[in-house]
Amino acid sequence: MEPIKPVMTAQACSLADLQACFEEEGLSLPFIPEHKDKKLLKYGPCLYGSRDLDIRPFEVHGFIEEAISTSREPYFLLGVDGYGVENWALHYYVLHDNVAVPLQLKYPSAFSDEVFLRERINGMFHGSKLLFLALDDAKKQGKLGSPEQKLVILESDFYGKGWGWVNGQVEAIPEQDWHSEGPILFDAIGSLDKL
Repeated sequence: MEPIKPVMTAQACSLADLQACFEEEGLSLPFIPEHKDKKLLKYGPCLYGSRDLDIRPFEVHGFIEEAISTSREPYFLLGVDGYGVENWALHYYVLHDNVAVPLQLKYPSAFSDEVFLRERINGMFHGSKLLFLALDDAKKQGKLGSPEQKLVILESDFYGKGWGWVNGQVEAIPEQDWHSEGPILFDAIGSLDKL
Protein backbone atom coordinates (compact mmCIF):
# COMPACT_ATOMS: atom_id res chain seq x y z
CA MET A 1 0.00 0.00 0.00
CA GLU A 2 1.33 3.44 -0.92
CA PRO A 3 1.69 5.97 1.89
CA ILE A 4 -0.99 8.64 2.07
CA LYS A 5 -0.05 11.81 0.21
CA PRO A 6 -1.75 14.66 2.06
CA VAL A 7 -3.52 17.27 -0.06
CA MET A 8 -3.72 19.70 2.85
CA THR A 9 -1.08 20.38 5.46
CA ALA A 10 -2.14 20.11 9.08
CA GLN A 11 -0.94 21.09 12.51
CA ALA A 12 -1.81 19.55 15.85
CA CYS A 13 -4.43 21.36 17.92
CA SER A 14 -6.84 20.74 20.77
CA LEU A 15 -10.56 20.10 21.03
CA ALA A 16 -10.80 23.50 22.72
CA ASP A 17 -9.53 25.10 19.47
CA LEU A 18 -12.31 23.39 17.51
CA GLN A 19 -14.94 24.37 20.08
CA ALA A 20 -13.81 28.01 20.06
CA CYS A 21 -13.99 28.18 16.27
CA PHE A 22 -17.52 26.78 16.20
CA GLU A 23 -18.70 29.04 19.03
CA GLU A 24 -17.35 32.03 17.11
CA GLU A 25 -19.28 30.85 14.02
CA GLY A 26 -22.50 30.42 16.05
CA LEU A 27 -22.59 26.66 15.49
CA SER A 28 -23.12 23.79 17.88
CA LEU A 29 -20.89 20.74 17.70
CA PRO A 30 -22.11 17.46 16.23
CA PHE A 31 -21.22 14.01 17.53
CA ILE A 32 -17.44 13.72 17.48
CA PRO A 33 -16.13 10.19 17.95
CA GLU A 34 -13.40 9.60 20.47
CA HIS A 35 -10.00 9.55 18.86
CA LYS A 36 -8.00 8.19 21.75
CA ASP A 37 -4.62 7.59 20.16
CA LYS A 38 -4.87 10.16 17.41
CA LYS A 39 -3.95 13.80 17.43
CA LEU A 40 -6.59 16.34 16.55
CA LEU A 41 -5.45 18.17 13.42
CA LYS A 42 -6.22 21.62 12.05
CA TYR A 43 -6.10 21.97 8.24
CA GLY A 44 -7.35 25.53 7.85
CA PRO A 45 -8.91 28.46 9.72
CA CYS A 46 -11.97 26.38 10.69
CA LEU A 47 -11.32 22.84 9.40
CA TYR A 48 -10.41 20.03 11.82
CA GLY A 49 -10.12 16.27 11.84
CA SER A 50 -8.41 13.15 13.03
CA ARG A 51 -6.85 11.85 9.79
CA ASP A 52 -4.43 12.86 7.09
CA LEU A 53 -6.33 14.29 4.13
CA ASP A 54 -5.51 12.62 0.84
CA ILE A 55 -8.89 13.76 -0.55
CA ARG A 56 -10.03 17.39 -0.62
CA PRO A 57 -13.13 17.99 1.54
CA PHE A 58 -15.23 19.11 -1.44
CA GLU A 59 -14.66 15.72 -3.13
CA VAL A 60 -17.41 14.06 -1.09
CA HIS A 61 -17.75 11.05 -3.41
CA GLY A 62 -14.11 10.19 -2.76
CA PHE A 63 -14.92 9.85 0.94
CA ILE A 64 -17.89 7.57 0.16
CA GLU A 65 -15.84 5.39 -2.20
CA GLU A 66 -13.12 5.12 0.42
CA ALA A 67 -15.63 4.23 3.18
CA ILE A 68 -17.28 1.40 1.23
CA SER A 69 -14.26 -0.04 -0.58
CA THR A 70 -11.51 -0.01 2.06
CA SER A 71 -11.10 -0.79 5.71
CA ARG A 72 -10.00 2.55 7.09
CA GLU A 73 -9.50 3.49 10.72
CA PRO A 74 -12.36 5.54 12.22
CA TYR A 75 -12.03 9.30 11.78
CA PHE A 76 -13.90 12.56 11.63
CA LEU A 77 -13.50 15.71 9.54
CA LEU A 78 -15.37 18.84 10.56
CA GLY A 79 -15.26 22.41 9.35
CA VAL A 80 -15.53 24.88 6.53
CA ASP A 81 -13.78 24.57 3.19
CA GLY A 82 -14.51 25.59 -0.37
CA TYR A 83 -13.59 27.92 -3.18
CA GLY A 84 -14.87 30.99 -5.02
CA VAL A 85 -17.69 33.13 -3.68
CA GLU A 86 -20.62 30.70 -3.32
CA ASN A 87 -18.94 27.29 -3.20
CA TRP A 88 -18.27 27.04 0.52
CA ALA A 89 -19.58 24.22 2.63
CA LEU A 90 -19.67 22.96 6.17
CA HIS A 91 -18.18 19.46 5.93
CA TYR A 92 -18.97 16.84 8.55
CA TYR A 93 -17.54 13.45 7.63
CA VAL A 94 -17.49 10.61 10.12
CA LEU A 95 -16.43 7.01 9.75
CA HIS A 96 -17.30 5.37 13.05
CA ASP A 97 -18.34 1.83 13.91
CA ASN A 98 -20.93 0.80 11.32
CA VAL A 99 -21.65 4.25 9.89
CA ALA A 100 -20.12 6.48 7.24
CA VAL A 101 -21.65 9.95 7.24
CA PRO A 102 -20.58 12.65 4.83
CA LEU A 103 -22.67 15.80 5.33
CA GLN A 104 -21.79 18.74 3.08
CA LEU A 105 -24.04 21.72 3.71
CA LYS A 106 -23.98 25.12 2.05
CA TYR A 107 -22.17 27.58 4.28
CA PRO A 108 -23.41 31.17 4.78
CA SER A 109 -22.01 33.79 2.43
CA ALA A 110 -22.75 37.41 1.57
CA PHE A 111 -25.42 36.22 -0.88
CA SER A 112 -27.28 33.73 1.33
CA ASP A 113 -29.71 33.68 4.24
CA GLU A 114 -27.15 33.32 7.03
CA VAL A 115 -29.66 32.69 9.83
CA PHE A 116 -31.46 29.94 7.88
CA LEU A 117 -28.24 28.17 6.89
CA ARG A 118 -26.80 28.24 10.42
CA GLU A 119 -30.07 26.87 11.83
CA ARG A 120 -30.07 24.14 9.18
CA ILE A 121 -26.48 23.17 10.01
CA ASN A 122 -27.27 23.07 13.74
CA GLY A 123 -30.37 20.96 12.99
CA MET A 124 -28.28 18.46 11.03
CA PHE A 125 -25.75 18.33 13.85
CA HIS A 126 -28.58 17.51 16.27
CA GLY A 127 -29.74 14.80 13.85
CA SER A 128 -26.22 13.36 13.76
CA LYS A 129 -26.27 13.01 17.55
CA LEU A 130 -29.60 11.15 17.29
CA LEU A 131 -28.09 8.89 14.61
CA PHE A 132 -25.16 7.85 16.78
CA LEU A 133 -27.44 7.30 19.81
CA ALA A 134 -29.67 5.05 17.65
CA LEU A 135 -26.59 3.22 16.35
CA ASP A 136 -25.39 2.63 19.91
CA ASP A 137 -28.84 1.27 20.85
CA ALA A 138 -28.87 -1.04 17.81
CA LYS A 139 -25.44 -2.38 18.78
CA LYS A 140 -26.53 -2.99 22.38
CA GLN A 141 -29.60 -4.88 21.12
CA GLY A 142 -27.43 -7.03 18.85
CA LYS A 143 -29.11 -5.76 15.66
CA LEU A 144 -25.88 -5.15 13.76
CA GLY A 145 -24.72 -8.47 12.42
CA SER A 146 -21.11 -7.74 11.57
CA PRO A 147 -18.55 -4.96 11.54
CA GLU A 148 -18.68 -5.23 7.74
CA GLN A 149 -22.32 -4.06 7.74
CA LYS A 150 -22.20 -0.31 7.16
CA LEU A 151 -24.83 2.41 6.91
CA VAL A 152 -23.77 5.15 4.46
CA ILE A 153 -25.54 8.51 4.60
CA LEU A 154 -24.85 11.34 2.16
CA GLU A 155 -26.39 14.78 2.49
CA SER A 156 -24.75 17.27 0.13
CA ASP A 157 -26.12 20.55 -1.15
CA PHE A 158 -23.72 20.21 -4.07
CA TYR A 159 -23.76 16.50 -5.03
CA GLY A 160 -27.11 15.06 -3.90
CA LYS A 161 -28.33 12.94 -1.05
CA GLY A 162 -29.20 9.39 -0.12
CA TRP A 163 -28.58 6.52 2.24
CA GLY A 164 -28.07 2.77 2.03
CA TRP A 165 -26.58 -0.30 3.67
CA VAL A 166 -23.56 -2.19 2.38
CA ASN A 167 -22.06 -5.48 3.52
CA GLY A 168 -18.33 -5.86 3.18
CA GLN A 169 -16.10 -3.90 0.86
CA VAL A 170 -17.84 -2.96 -2.38
CA GLU A 171 -17.08 -0.73 -5.35
CA ALA A 172 -20.46 1.03 -5.25
CA ILE A 173 -23.76 0.93 -3.39
CA PRO A 174 -26.28 -0.96 -5.56
CA GLU A 175 -28.88 1.42 -7.01
CA GLN A 176 -31.78 -0.59 -5.55
CA ASP A 177 -30.25 -0.17 -2.07
CA TRP A 178 -29.75 3.60 -2.36
CA HIS A 179 -32.65 5.67 -0.97
CA SER A 180 -32.67 9.29 -2.13
CA GLU A 181 -36.16 10.49 -1.25
CA GLY A 182 -37.49 11.97 1.97
CA PRO A 183 -35.61 13.24 5.02
CA ILE A 184 -32.39 11.29 4.50
CA LEU A 185 -30.89 11.41 7.98
CA PHE A 186 -34.11 10.50 9.78
CA ASP A 187 -35.06 7.75 7.31
CA ALA A 188 -31.59 6.25 7.80
CA ILE A 189 -32.06 6.38 11.58
CA GLY A 190 -35.41 4.65 11.11
CA SER A 191 -33.71 1.86 9.17
CA LEU A 192 -31.85 0.90 12.35
CA ASP A 193 -35.19 0.01 13.97
CA LYS A 194 -35.99 -2.33 11.08
CA LEU A 195 -32.87 -4.44 11.46
